[in-house]
Amino acid sequence: MIAVVTGTARSMQRDQQLKTRIQEKLRAFTQQAAARDQQHAAAVAVVITDEGHGAELPGFPRHAAWSTQAALILTRRSGQLRKHAGQWALPGGLIDAGETAERAALRELAEEVHLELDASAILGRLDDFVTRSGFVITPVVVWAGAAQHIRPNPAEVASIHRIPVAEFLRADAPMLARRARRASQCCACRLAAAG
Repeated sequence: MIAVVTGTARSMQRDQQLKTRIQEKLRAFTQQAAARDQQHAAAVAVVITDEGHGAELPGFPRHAAWSTQAALILTRRSGQLRKHAGQWALPGGLIDAGETAERAALRELAEEVHLELDASAILGRLDDFVTRSGFVITPVVVWAGAAQHIRPNPAEVASIHRIPVAEFLRADAPMLARRARRASQCCACRLAAAG
């Protein structure tokens, strides 16, 4: 999460030290916001939580005991949805009129995975991302603690996966870096960097 990691990614605990480092990096980070209209504004929650029993995906380990290694929540959207059925996604959705990106991210997190958090869980924002279809997505970084009792809302989410942060830090993992884009778009930020 914004060049937070030094040392080995495999030993990244979701603990107060990690939370403090992420908060420091986000405070020093200048978020690039994109112009948006109400109909095309969305927010996603970049949820930092425990790896738990694992990602529950082929190729990922299954842990008998609860793992407190840092992980991000990724969902598989319900196959019954009218739009984007079956796609992989961070929890999130449209920002309602009069709502902030932070409030929308927390609302969607509660609706999609039954994780109720208050504003104190918000750590900050990353750069807005403009999609090809014209949506402006604001990523909101959220500290979720262990989040042991999350469950999918079957109307919106088929499955929930805890992807270890170490997966994003592998040498062969793509890294998003800021780069110049069209004036109407902002840049994606680097999610993580190995020290």
